[in-house]
Amino acid sequence: MFKKNKGFILVLISLLTFLILFSAANAADADVVATDAGAVVTDADAPLLDTSAGATENKELAVSSAANLSPAITSCIYYFYAKECPNCVPLDSYFIGLTLKYPKLQVEKFEVYHNYQNYKLVQDYFNAYNIKEKNIPVVFISGSYFIGTDSITSFLEESIKKNPNASCPLPEEKPIGVIGKGEPLDVLKRLTFLSVTTAALTDLFTPGMIALLLILLAIVTLIEELEHMLKKGTLFIMGVYLAYCLFGVGLFSWLNNHSLYLYFYKFIGFAAILFAVVGINMFFKTWHSVIKKYPDYQESVKSAATFVLSYPGVFLVGFISALFTFAGVNNTFILLRDVYTGYSVKSAILPLIFYYGLILLLLFVVLLIAFHFIRQQMEEYATRNKVSDVKETMWKKHYVQILNFCIRTFMLVLGLVLLFI
Repeated sequence: MFKKNKGFILVLISLLTFLILFSAANAADADVVATDAGAVVTDADAPLLDTSAGATENKELAVSSAANLSPAITSCIYYFYAKECPNCVPLDSYFIGLTLKYPKLQVEKFEVYHNYQNYKLVQDYFNAYNIKEKNIPVVFISGSYFIGTDSITSFLEESIKKNPNASCPLPEEKPIGVIGKGEPLDVLKRLTFLSVTTAALTDLFTPGMIALLLILLAIVTLIEELEHMLKKGTLFIMGVYLAYCLFGVGLFSWLNNHSLYLYFYKFIGFAAILFAVVGINMFFKTWHSVIKKYPDYQESVKSAATFVLSYPGVFLVGFISALFTFAGVNNTFILLRDVYTGYSVKSAILPLIFYYGLILLLLFVVLLIAFHFIRQQMEEYATRNKVSDVKETMWKKHYVQILNFCIRTFMLVLGLVLLFI
């Protein structure tokens, strides 16, 4: 038994080792910096700055000049924003300039869509100050608040100058504020049916999904019996769907790794090219004539192929392969996941996670049905025009070879795309 499955067992052990190594690497890279006020900012959120010698010298001169010309500003500011808030984007450069101009200014940043604790904090301020327009971006400073990009850029600096040593804002204060145009604080208003659908359709054409499609196409071309083609293809898709649903509810977070994602789809692209070339070669030769060239690997290949093409095998292949593609999903799906795991609105978010997965795999379902229909029509044509049972079998095999030749040519093109994007 062990000898028959030795090839598959070696592949499985290699895959598990690969996962463990990348898990450790991901844990080491995910350094998180916590501000004194409790806001969490990751390295990915920090703007990229020029660290060259000239740029550093210019920065120091600018800071020195600003310090000499401006009073010692030590005010504390609370800035609430969201990654998905388009009105918040211009404020990134605005606050960089503000902190360069006033080096001792304390700017505490709080992301509110992906972090429920920050969402609760800004809600407390809105409720304490009796603010009806609960929008972001919003800045709170002792004695004042400003909602909307225009109001922040127009009035915040003047407020800082009037109160240069303001302590961090407290909910017990009675501030005066300026309300401008902003985005809704309620994250559910952003997660609309249209936005989720659009994001899922966009993800259909990411490198990760193309890699999964290539695996499905390879499985389809290796299935000999038409009656098993649709069932096994569906099981593969169900494996992918299950993986994404589990990720959506908070599992497998450590697999959201861009390096792992890159290596995976590049590897699949390379493997698809090899598979397509061998498959095209098989159009002119038989499988046995190809495998006989490599007698040492014949049993291992047969054993692995038998398991992979079994009903449990195709499901596991779909499930495991999907684990490597999480880093390629749209930020909307990450937001769904963070809201589900952090907020108390699970009943409203869970259907959106399931729906997102269905739309994400729509192309897979369409192509599987299309290839099944084409092959079915080919076999029916061979049956209708048969001269004898032997001739019918020969023509069926010939038509299947033609279809597989076309699919593998398509795979060759997609593999090249993945390899060079």
